[in-house]
Parts: sequence; C-alpha cells; structure tokens
Amino acid sequence: MLGSAVSIAVVMVGVTSANPDLADIRTRGALRVIVSADELPEMFSFGASGAPGLEREIVEGFARAHGLAVEVIKAPVFEQVIPMLIAGEGDLVVGLIATDERRERIAFTVETMPARHVAVTRLPVARIDSVGTLLSQLVGVVNDSSWEAAAIQAGVPAEKRVGYGGAEQMLAALGRGDVDAVVMSVTDYALSQASDPKLQAGCFVGSVSSAAWGVRQQDDALRLALDQHISRLQRSPAWSSLVLRYYSQETLGLIARARQE
Repeated sequence: MLGSAVSIAVVMVGVTSANPDLADIRTRGALRVIVSADELPEMFSFGASGAPGLEREIVEGFARAHGLAVEVIKAPVFEQVIPMLIAGEGDLVVGLIATDERRERIAFTVETMPARHVAVTRLPVARIDSVGTLLSQLVGVVNDSSWEAAAIQAGVPAEKRVGYGGAEQMLAALGRGDVDAVVMSVTDYALSQASDPKLQAGCFVGSVSSAAWGVRQQDDALRLALDQHISRLQRSPAWSSLVLRYYSQETLGLIARARQE
C-alpha cells in the first residue's frame, strides 16, 4: 500500500479540540481525515491492503510531506461528515463537491477533480439520455449530498427519490433493481464503473462544479498548505500516472466532456 510509511488509525469518533490549524496538527503529529463509512474504496479505501484509493493517496502524500500520520475518522453516514468537521472531530473532509450551500458552512481547497452529475443505470436497464426521461424513473441518491441536490434541481419529485446513507448502499440498490437509476458525480461513476462494467452513464444532470476537500472556515493555514500540495501534484508527471491507476481513458473522456457539454 502506498502509505506504508504512514501510520493509520481508524476510529469512530475523534476527540474535539478547538481551532486545530496546521501548527496544532503538527504538534499532535496526525492529520485527522473524516471519511464517510460508505465511501467508495476506489476513492478512499479503509482496507489494510490493495489500492488505497485516489484521494487517500493524495492525502497520504500530503501527510508524508509534513511528517504527519493519518488518522481516519469514520463517519457512520455521509450526511454527518460536515457536522463532524465543524464540531472539531477532524481536520479535513474528503470526497466532497464544493457547492454554494456548503461554502457557507466550511472552506474548500482548490479543485481535486472536475465534477458534474450524471444519470446512471445498470444493464439490462436502458441508458437514460435526457433529464425528461429521468423524471419518470425511481431515482436513488445519497442523502444530504450534492447528488441529491442535483436530482432535486433537475425536478425529480420527492416521491420518485430514494435516499441512501452512502454510495455503496445506493449502488447495491441499483444492482438489486430497487431503483431504476441513480444520480452521482461523474468521477465517482468512473471509479465505480471500473469495478462494475454494467454501469452506464446517461445524460448529465446539473452544471459543472468542482470536487475538493473541506476544512473549517478558520483553518486558513491548513487550507493553504493543502492547496499548495494539490496544485504541485497536479502540475507534476506523477499526477497522470496517479489518475490512470484509477480511471480508464474512456472514463477520463467522459470527465472531459462533463466540462464541455
């Protein structure tokens, strides 16, 4: 595993501390990263072996550069990650899309990946090629997420939306046929489709946005250090090889189209 030099402690609840900006984090010796328990392993794996996940690799690279361990704070469900961050139970949240509503509550780093939402079905169910068709389907979403917000904005009525605690639960429901389609981010779809080729992307839902990491609004030093690390990595040759470990050329093409259409 890439982060073998970094000690990993997985805990259910962190100890609250006031204003834990970068100097305090260095004194503590560990960066506390809040991750939804149902996060896709291709994005952030909790496993002790195998691929660590795209965002976990980036986090561990930042931690190594600053001489820190990584302490993973596992949120029971996705909708708890931001409240836990605000309460001081962790220093950083991964796996977020930087929406206007969230920016009122927390601060965000620079973009980690472009983000947009897409309607996803699973063979043999037909691909959904228009938002109009999506509105007549039973649609799975993750509760209190940008995925749910995109479905609402598109006009999917409440009686047609089924909420789940995380991505894996939602995709399992799609596989069982409990829902006809799901709305998810393009990047998460691309990672999921690599392990389940029956998933198929249809129409885009909503406008282009950015995937980024969340920190508390007062933690400027941490945010700036993360910005520098992410930007430096994205300008380096290592970025292409990192991304290609998790995304195929086909799915990278879909992500590029999400920027254009």
